[in-house]
Amino acid sequence: MRVKIESFVSPCADVLSQAVRGEMVLLDLGAEQYYALNAVGSQIWDLLDQGSTVRSLCSRLGERYPVEPERIERDVLELLNDLLAAGLIRVTERNHDD
Repeated sequence: MRVKIESFVSPCADVLSQAVRGEMVLLDLGAEQYYALNAVGSQIWDLLDQGSTVRSLCSRLGERYPVEPERIERDVLELLNDLLAAGLIRVTERNHDD
């Protein structure tokens, strides 16, 4: 499965997160591995706290950064697919209200 713009994404229950010096540190309890997200990745993780559609997430980031929507979508999808591959988020395709 890959993350798509219409996907609903949320953190996995066994992933702990903590902001540290401008980065978000993630601990996958199951795999016993740490991950670090930069400042923008940390904001994305914060927006995922309660779960979100990728479309809504990109829209909220577009309100914060003067970047073309296509670039935001591309970069967010790349990060979310990396997080999915690492087992840090879960994805559903059904519609949700944000």
